[in-house]
Amino acid sequence: MSTHVPASLNQLIREMRVKATIPADAPSLTAMIFMTADDRKTVLKTCLGMQKVGHRSRVMKRLDQIKKILLENPEIAVKHYLRCVEDSKEQDYAALIQLSHHHDQGTGGLECNSLRALTLKQKAQKTESFKKWHKETPDKDEMKEIDKDTWQVRIEFRNGHHSVVRTLNLDLIKLPETMGVRSFVDPHMMPALKEMKWKGFGLWCGHEAVTEDTEFRDLAYQRTYDGFLLLQCEDHNCRYRPILVPQTTSPECVVCHGKNDFGGMLACMHKAACKKCWPKLDNCPVCGKRRPKKGMGARPIGDASQPKQQAEVAKDKL
Repeated sequence: MSTHVPASLNQLIREMRVKATIPADAPSLTAMIFMTADDRKTVLKTCLGMQKVGHRSRVMKRLDQIKKILLENPEIAVKHYLRCVEDSKEQDYAALIQLSHHHDQGTGGLECNSLRALTLKQKAQKTESFKKWHKETPDKDEMKEIDKDTWQVRIEFRNGHHSVVRTLNLDLIKLPETMGVRSFVDPHMMPALKEMKWKGFGLWCGHEAVTEDTEFRDLAYQRTYDGFLLLQCEDHNCRYRPILVPQTTSPECVVCHGKNDFGGMLACMHKAACKKCWPKLDNCPVCGKRRPKKGMGARPIGDASQPKQQAEVAKDKL
C-alpha cells in the first residue's frame, strides 16, 4: 500500500474527484482522520455538501487508509502534522494534538519532552477549530479509579545495533503503583533472554533507566492515558544508550509564580520550581513524577553526567 498522505482536505477531495464544497471553517484533514465514523458522515454530508452515498463511502475508506499509514509510520505522521501546523499557521488543532502525543512518547523522530507536549496541547485548545469540532476524550485525571492502576506493558528487545529483534506484549493487568517494575517484568523477559543468549541487558523506559528500585508510580508520567507503557530491553553491548530529555525551564516558578531560580529536577528534566518551593514538593509540578526517597537509585539530578550514571546502573548480568 502506498504511503502517500494528502497535504490537506482540499487535496484529498481533488485526488478522489468527488463533488464537495469546503467552507473556510471546515475541519482539517487531520481532524477528519481522527473523528469517529458517525462524525465523519455528518461532516461530509452537512458541512461539505457531499450528498452521494457512494462518494461519502469512498472518502471514508480513504480516510481510514490514511489513518493506518499515520499510525504505522510515525516519521511520516510527524512530517505530515508539522506541515499541517505550518500551512494552517498553527490553527490545525488536530495536528497540534497529534504532535503533542508524539512529543509525550518521543516517537517519530521527536524528542521525549512532556513540557513541549503540554504546550502544544494548550495551544490546540485555544484554536477556534478546537472549540467547534473537538469532542472531549477521557483525560488521565478523569479516568475511573480502576483504570489508574491498570497497565498495558510492551517490551522491545533491541540488539547491539539498536534494532528491534523481538517484541513482548503483556496482558492488560491491574497492578499496585508501589510494585517494583523489575519484579513484574523480569520473569516475563527471562525466557526470551535465554533463547537469544544475551550475556547482559539494560532496561529503559524512554530516556530513564529502570533499576531494582523503580516502581510503577515512578514511570506513571510516561504512561499514556489508556495505561500503555513501553519498555526497551537492550543487549549489554548495544552501541546506543538512551539519553535524558533536554532540560526544560519555566521562566517562572509554577508554584509561587515568582522568578524561577531553579531549585532542582528529577529524571523528567523539568526545571519548573524555584529554590524556595522545590524542597516542599513531593512530585514534579509539570508531569507529576514522584520524588524519590533517600537511598533510591533515581535521585534528583542537575548535571549532564547523569545519563552515563544511569546507563551503568541499568546494566544487569544474567
